[in-house]
Amino acid sequence: MKFKSVEALRAAYPDAFKKDGSVDLTNKREIEELPDNWHVTGTLSLRQCTGLTSFPSGLKVDGALDMRRCKNIPEVADDLSVGQSMVLTVNSKVRDLPKHLTVGGSLFLSDLPNLRKVPQGLKVGRDVDIAYCDALVAVDMALDIPGNLSIKKCRSLECVEAEINIGDTLRLIDLPSLKEAAPRARIRGDMIIEECPALAGLDPILYFTEIGGEIRVDDAKVWPVPEPSAPSP
Repeated sequence: MKFKSVEALRAAYPDAFKKDGSVDLTNKREIEELPDNWHVTGTLSLRQCTGLTSFPSGLKVDGALDMRRCKNIPEVADDLSVGQSMVLTVNSKVRDLPKHLTVGGSLFLSDLPNLRKVPQGLKVGRDVDIAYCDALVAVDMALDIPGNLSIKKCRSLECVEAEINIGDTLRLIDLPSLKEAAPRARIRGDMIIEECPALAGLDPILYFTEIGGEIRVDDAKVWPVPEPSAPSP
């Protein structure tokens, strides 16, 4: 089903339109197309809308946008606006995201095997969480993240060399190809590295990164250097 207007969509799914301005189209697999220039004043759920084969232009969502398992959307429109958090998972068609994607809350990206890069001009209001994005090779752009940055289980990721200002913690977890993790960054919290066997060493991190908390590698604190234990009397 292809919808050219919000009125037609509301007539087909009256129960989906909530009093608070949210729209819940979860599991409406028959929807192939949504209207352009749609303003949703609440949250929009397109979760498991597997029939959706295009993304509307001019979509503005004041609340959160849930696109879990929208597996047949080939791209996200450049003019998308999301006021709160955005979730995009389980989609092998998406290769790129809008260059200047702006998300008022957190951004969660998972199981996007062909996603090649993180948007160059990405702006978020809280956290960024990236997982199971196996085509992602490098994170090498300038980012200002008020919360946490977590990158995990991205098999091809070789380097994190970004100018990042992180308000909380940087987590690099289970990245078997990661060779360099020296973001020219300011991290107000901790830097946590786990299961990154190819990582060359920590010296570049210590030279180029300003860290307000600790560096922990495989659950062991490595910086600041722990004080030696007092000898037994």
